[in-house]
Amino acid sequence: MALINKLESRLNGDTPKPSIESPPIPTPVRSEDEHGDNYFIGKVLQADSSPDVMRGGSDYIHLSSLIGMCERREILKGITGEATRQVMSAMRIIWALGRAAEHHVRTSFISNVGHKNVLAKWVCRCGDLEVEGEFTGEVCQKCGYPADRFREIPVWDYDYMIVGNPDLIYIRPDTKKKRVVEIKSIAAKEFDTLDRPKPDHIIQAASYQRMASSVYDTDDEVSVVYVAKDFRARPYKEFHVKPDKMILDTLDNMWGKAERVRDWRAAAKGSKNLPRLPLRLDSCNTPITSTAKNCDQCVACFARE
Repeated sequence: MALINKLESRLNGDTPKPSIESPPIPTPVRSEDEHGDNYFIGKVLQADSSPDVMRGGSDYIHLSSLIGMCERREILKGITGEATRQVMSAMRIIWALGRAAEHHVRTSFISNVGHKNVLAKWVCRCGDLEVEGEFTGEVCQKCGYPADRFREIPVWDYDYMIVGNPDLIYIRPDTKKKRVVEIKSIAAKEFDTLDRPKPDHIIQAASYQRMASSVYDTDDEVSVVYVAKDFRARPYKEFHVKPDKMILDTLDNMWGKAERVRDWRAAAKGSKNLPRLPLRLDSCNTPITSTAKNCDQCVACFARE
């Protein structure tokens, strides 16, 4: 009877009163065979809670690790084989939005220039054909499609054993020099007040430029492009920067760290007794400092001299 009264009330145009009852508390899913109220979100949260495996396990240092690198931690990653971190779901969403924005900018640029004058690893649909460098339009004999899918082209410093992947390298139409581009997505509020690129972003772009210059005739300037992660009439800002002495000195310092890590690893190979590890950071004088507690090598670090 109550149900009939509700239906009649809606047919007569009466607006039903909102319920003041709290929503039911999601019930936990206890096994793969059960389906609770939070089944879908539960699966997403389970995936989110899996530790992120960070870059490591290679003789080469990735440039993203070199910026602000702790030499001791970098060496310990190779000894322990552990380099993971816990990441909150909210942070994973922010990262995903940022990657999507950066992908859009890069894809739009490549599409507009017709793939020409962009350096990349060009891959066909099946992945059997890979062409590194400028776009050639070469067609894969296996799938019948051209190698036109963009993959970041790596740049190397073989002496210091550093590797990196610039967001984009294009050939300037006027000078034919190779311009390194770093693409960053930022919050809209920060974007609105941005009138110059951030130092860390200049350092990153300049580092790629330094490594690329061993292979290519690179431009003196680098580009740092920002994308607003919200609606803006003009959601992009582009800065052209020639690295100054302070930036170049910072790069020298970074390369010095890479050199010391390289030399330590070379001395450790084939040695029964490992060389003494580099000193800890000043912010890690005890294992209970915030820097130490957030380090994935904290236990291994303080278990050694």
